[in-house]
Amino acid sequence: MKADIICIGTEYITGMLPENTTNYLAGRMAELDVNVRRIVIVGSYEEEIRKALDDSYQDVDTVLLTGGIGYGRSQDIFADYFGKKLIFSEDAFTHMKKQVEKSGIRMDDTQLKGLAEIPEGAMIFDNYDGYVPGYVLESEEKTLIVLPFLSTDIKAIFEDDIVGYFYKRVSIGNAGMKIILNEKAEEKGIRGLLSSLGDLCKSENPSLDIVKEENNYVLKIRAVGPTNGDAMILANLFTSDCCQKLGSECILNIKEDTI
Repeated sequence: MKADIICIGTEYITGMLPENTTNYLAGRMAELDVNVRRIVIVGSYEEEIRKALDDSYQDVDTVLLTGGIGYGRSQDIFADYFGKKLIFSEDAFTHMKKQVEKSGIRMDDTQLKGLAEIPEGAMIFDNYDGYVPGYVLESEEKTLIVLPFLSTDIKAIFEDDIVGYFYKRVSIGNAGMKIILNEKAEEKGIRGLLSSLGDLCKSENPSLDIVKEENNYVLKIRAVGPTNGDAMILANLFTSDCCQKLGSECILNIKEDTI
Protein backbone atom coordinates (compact mmCIF):
# COMPACT_ATOMS: atom_id res chain seq x y z
CA MET A 1 0.00 0.00 0.00
CA LYS A 2 1.35 3.42 -1.01
CA ALA A 3 0.46 6.78 0.56
CA ASP A 4 1.52 10.43 0.63
CA ILE A 5 1.69 12.74 3.63
CA ILE A 6 0.59 16.34 3.09
CA CYS A 7 1.33 18.78 5.89
CA ILE A 8 -0.68 22.03 5.81
CA GLY A 9 0.86 25.01 7.54
CA THR A 10 2.04 28.38 6.31
CA GLU A 11 3.76 28.59 9.69
CA TYR A 12 6.18 25.85 8.58
CA ILE A 13 6.99 27.42 5.23
CA THR A 14 7.71 30.84 6.73
CA GLY A 15 9.85 29.33 9.48
CA MET A 16 7.60 30.51 12.31
CA LEU A 17 7.27 26.94 13.61
CA PRO A 18 9.30 23.74 13.16
CA GLU A 19 7.53 20.80 11.51
CA ASN A 20 8.06 17.81 13.81
CA THR A 21 5.46 15.15 13.08
CA THR A 22 5.97 13.87 9.52
CA ASN A 23 9.08 11.83 10.41
CA TYR A 24 7.13 10.15 13.19
CA LEU A 25 4.16 9.46 10.89
CA ALA A 26 6.31 8.10 8.06
CA GLY A 27 8.15 5.81 10.47
CA ARG A 28 4.98 4.46 12.03
CA MET A 29 3.35 3.97 8.63
CA ALA A 30 6.38 2.00 7.42
CA GLU A 31 5.98 -0.28 10.45
CA LEU A 32 2.39 -0.86 9.33
CA ASP A 33 3.55 -1.82 5.81
CA VAL A 34 2.35 1.49 4.34
CA ASN A 35 4.93 2.79 1.86
CA VAL A 36 5.12 6.59 2.14
CA ARG A 37 5.99 7.82 -1.34
CA ARG A 38 6.59 11.45 -0.47
CA ILE A 39 6.02 14.16 2.15
CA VAL A 40 4.78 17.58 1.02
CA ILE A 41 4.42 20.80 3.02
CA VAL A 42 2.00 23.39 1.63
CA GLY A 43 0.62 26.72 2.78
CA SER A 44 -2.88 27.15 4.17
CA TYR A 45 -4.31 28.19 0.81
CA GLU A 46 -7.05 26.37 -1.08
CA GLU A 47 -5.26 26.45 -4.44
CA GLU A 48 -2.08 24.92 -2.99
CA ILE A 49 -4.00 22.27 -1.04
CA ARG A 50 -6.02 21.23 -4.09
CA LYS A 51 -2.90 21.03 -6.24
CA ALA A 52 -1.11 18.90 -3.65
CA LEU A 53 -4.08 16.51 -3.52
CA ASP A 54 -4.27 16.33 -7.32
CA ASP A 55 -0.55 15.55 -7.56
CA SER A 56 -0.72 12.86 -4.89
CA TYR A 57 -3.76 11.07 -6.26
CA GLN A 58 -2.04 10.64 -9.61
CA ASP A 59 0.27 8.09 -7.98
CA VAL A 60 -1.32 6.88 -4.73
CA ASP A 61 -4.83 6.18 -3.50
CA THR A 62 -4.30 7.27 0.12
CA VAL A 63 -3.28 10.66 1.52
CA LEU A 64 -2.72 11.42 5.19
CA LEU A 65 -3.11 15.15 5.76
CA THR A 66 -2.08 17.03 8.91
CA GLY A 67 -3.21 20.52 9.85
CA GLY A 68 -6.41 19.92 7.95
CA ILE A 69 -8.90 20.61 10.72
CA GLY A 70 -8.87 23.38 13.32
CA TYR A 71 -9.41 27.11 13.49
CA GLY A 72 -9.10 28.78 10.10
CA ARG A 73 -9.15 25.36 8.41
CA SER A 74 -12.33 25.17 6.36
CA GLN A 75 -13.57 21.67 5.64
CA ASP A 76 -15.30 22.97 2.48
CA ILE A 77 -12.18 22.12 0.47
CA PHE A 78 -12.21 18.43 1.38
CA ALA A 79 -15.98 18.07 1.21
CA ASP A 80 -16.05 19.59 -2.27
CA TYR A 81 -13.04 17.54 -3.40
CA PHE A 82 -14.95 14.34 -2.59
CA GLY A 83 -18.28 15.64 -3.87
CA LYS A 84 -19.77 15.83 -0.38
CA LYS A 85 -21.52 18.50 1.64
CA LEU A 86 -20.67 19.63 5.15
CA ILE A 87 -22.94 18.41 7.92
CA PHE A 88 -23.00 19.14 11.64
CA SER A 89 -21.91 16.17 13.76
CA GLU A 90 -23.71 16.23 17.08
CA ASP A 91 -21.51 13.40 18.37
CA ALA A 92 -18.28 15.26 17.51
CA PHE A 93 -19.61 18.44 19.11
CA THR A 94 -20.64 16.63 22.31
CA HIS A 95 -17.27 14.94 22.64
CA MET A 96 -15.35 18.17 22.06
CA LYS A 97 -17.50 20.01 24.59
CA LYS A 98 -16.73 17.35 27.23
CA GLN A 99 -13.01 17.49 26.47
CA VAL A 100 -12.92 21.28 26.65
CA GLU A 101 -14.82 21.36 29.93
CA LYS A 102 -12.55 18.68 31.39
CA SER A 103 -9.39 20.57 30.43
CA GLY A 104 -10.67 23.93 31.65
CA ILE A 105 -10.22 25.64 28.27
CA ARG A 106 -12.49 28.64 27.79
CA MET A 107 -14.31 28.22 24.50
CA ASP A 108 -17.86 29.03 23.43
CA ASP A 109 -20.21 26.64 21.66
CA THR A 110 -20.06 28.61 18.40
CA GLN A 111 -16.37 27.80 17.99
CA LEU A 112 -16.91 24.13 18.75
CA LYS A 113 -19.88 23.90 16.40
CA GLY A 114 -17.66 25.22 13.62
CA LEU A 115 -15.16 22.43 14.28
CA ALA A 116 -18.01 19.89 14.25
CA GLU A 117 -18.84 20.72 10.63
CA ILE A 118 -17.51 17.57 8.96
CA PRO A 119 -17.88 16.28 5.36
CA GLU A 120 -20.88 13.99 4.97
CA GLY A 121 -20.08 10.29 5.26
CA ALA A 122 -16.74 10.80 7.02
CA MET A 123 -15.54 8.32 9.65
CA ILE A 124 -14.86 10.57 12.66
CA PHE A 125 -12.08 9.87 15.17
CA ASP A 126 -12.58 11.51 18.56
CA ASN A 127 -9.56 13.10 20.22
CA TYR A 128 -9.06 12.00 23.83
CA ASP A 129 -5.78 13.85 24.28
CA GLY A 130 -7.04 17.25 23.13
CA TYR A 131 -10.40 17.99 21.58
CA VAL A 132 -10.11 18.64 17.79
CA PRO A 133 -11.12 15.40 15.98
CA GLY A 134 -9.78 13.71 12.90
CA TYR A 135 -11.66 11.89 10.17
CA VAL A 136 -11.39 9.71 7.07
CA LEU A 137 -13.11 10.31 3.74
CA GLU A 138 -13.34 7.42 1.30
CA SER A 139 -14.46 7.00 -2.28
CA GLU A 140 -14.07 4.04 -4.64
CA GLU A 141 -10.73 5.39 -5.89
CA LYS A 142 -9.19 7.40 -3.06
CA THR A 143 -8.91 7.86 0.70
CA LEU A 144 -8.17 11.04 2.65
CA ILE A 145 -7.18 10.95 6.32
CA VAL A 146 -7.51 14.41 7.89
CA LEU A 147 -5.77 15.14 11.19
CA PRO A 148 -5.48 18.32 13.32
CA PHE A 149 -2.56 20.75 13.54
CA LEU A 150 -1.00 20.11 16.96
CA SER A 151 1.54 17.29 17.11
CA THR A 152 0.09 15.93 20.37
CA ASP A 153 -3.36 15.66 18.74
CA ILE A 154 -1.90 14.07 15.61
CA LYS A 155 -0.03 11.39 17.54
CA ALA A 156 -2.96 10.66 19.87
CA ILE A 157 -5.45 10.11 17.05
CA PHE A 158 -2.94 8.20 14.95
CA GLU A 159 -2.16 5.72 17.73
CA ASP A 160 -5.76 5.42 18.97
CA ASP A 161 -7.50 5.09 15.60
CA ILE A 162 -5.38 5.36 12.45
CA VAL A 163 -3.16 2.39 13.34
CA GLY A 164 -6.25 0.16 13.55
CA TYR A 165 -7.60 1.66 10.34
CA PHE A 166 -4.39 0.82 8.47
CA TYR A 167 -4.34 -2.69 9.91
CA LYS A 168 -7.78 -3.29 8.41
CA ARG A 169 -6.74 -1.77 5.07
CA VAL A 170 -3.41 -3.56 4.75
CA SER A 171 -4.44 -6.79 6.53
CA ILE A 172 -0.97 -7.26 7.99
CA GLY A 173 0.14 -10.76 8.87
CA ASN A 174 3.04 -11.62 11.19
CA ALA A 175 5.35 -14.58 11.54
CA GLY A 176 8.48 -15.44 13.49
CA MET A 177 11.22 -18.05 13.44
CA LYS A 178 14.22 -18.63 15.64
CA ILE A 179 17.49 -20.40 15.00
CA ILE A 180 19.09 -21.73 18.17
CA LEU A 181 22.86 -21.85 17.83
CA ASN A 182 25.32 -24.25 19.45
CA GLU A 183 28.77 -24.03 21.05
CA LYS A 184 30.46 -23.78 17.66
CA ALA A 185 28.58 -20.54 17.03
CA GLU A 186 29.39 -19.39 20.55
CA GLU A 187 33.08 -19.60 19.67
CA LYS A 188 32.57 -17.12 16.84
CA GLY A 189 31.09 -14.49 19.13
CA ILE A 190 28.75 -11.69 18.05
CA ARG A 191 31.25 -10.16 15.63
CA GLY A 192 31.90 -13.47 13.97
CA LEU A 193 28.20 -14.19 13.59
CA LEU A 194 27.52 -10.75 12.13
CA SER A 195 30.37 -11.26 9.68
CA SER A 196 28.99 -14.64 8.59
CA LEU A 197 25.45 -13.31 8.14
CA GLY A 198 26.64 -10.29 6.13
CA ASP A 199 23.91 -8.19 4.48
CA LEU A 200 21.17 -10.31 6.04
CA CYS A 201 21.71 -8.28 9.23
CA LYS A 202 20.57 -5.15 7.36
CA SER A 203 17.26 -6.64 6.24
CA GLU A 204 14.15 -4.76 7.39
CA ASN A 205 11.54 -7.33 6.37
CA PRO A 206 12.24 -9.93 7.56
CA SER A 207 14.21 -8.41 10.42
CA LEU A 208 16.97 -10.21 12.29
CA ASP A 209 18.08 -9.93 15.92
CA ILE A 210 20.76 -11.87 17.79
CA VAL A 211 19.88 -12.48 21.44
CA LYS A 212 21.10 -14.72 24.26
CA GLU A 213 18.55 -17.19 25.62
CA GLU A 214 19.77 -19.30 28.52
CA ASN A 215 23.21 -20.48 27.35
CA ASN A 216 22.77 -20.15 23.60
CA TYR A 217 22.84 -17.43 20.99
CA VAL A 218 19.51 -17.27 19.15
CA LEU A 219 18.67 -15.63 15.83
CA LYS A 220 15.15 -14.17 16.07
CA ILE A 221 13.49 -13.55 12.71
CA ARG A 222 10.37 -11.40 12.28
CA ALA A 223 8.41 -11.00 9.04
CA VAL A 224 5.26 -9.17 8.00
CA GLY A 225 3.08 -9.69 4.95
CA PRO A 226 -0.48 -9.29 3.69
CA THR A 227 -1.47 -12.43 5.64
CA ASN A 228 0.11 -14.65 8.29
CA GLY A 229 0.76 -17.25 5.60
CA ASP A 230 2.61 -14.77 3.39
CA ALA A 231 4.66 -13.60 6.38
CA MET A 232 5.57 -17.20 7.24
CA ILE A 233 6.79 -17.82 3.69
CA LEU A 234 9.09 -14.81 3.99
CA ALA A 235 10.30 -15.92 7.41
CA ASN A 236 11.06 -19.46 6.22
CA LEU A 237 12.98 -18.30 3.15
CA PHE A 238 15.00 -15.90 5.27
CA THR A 239 15.68 -18.63 7.82
CA SER A 240 17.06 -20.84 5.06
CA ASP A 241 19.35 -18.01 3.92
CA CYS A 242 20.65 -17.55 7.47
CA CYS A 243 21.31 -21.26 7.87
CA GLN A 244 23.19 -21.36 4.59
CA LYS A 245 25.39 -18.43 5.67
CA LEU A 246 26.17 -19.93 9.09
CA GLY A 247 26.57 -23.55 8.10
CA SER A 248 24.83 -26.54 9.67
CA GLU A 249 27.71 -27.07 12.11
CA CYS A 250 26.63 -23.94 14.03
CA ILE A 251 22.92 -24.79 14.36
CA LEU A 252 21.35 -26.64 17.28
CA ASN A 253 17.66 -26.26 16.43
CA ILE A 254 15.17 -24.31 14.30
CA LYS A 255 11.61 -23.62 15.40
CA GLU A 256 8.68 -21.30 14.87
CA ASP A 257 8.69 -18.35 17.25
CA THR A 258 5.63 -16.65 18.71
CA ILE A 259 5.13 -12.94 17.95
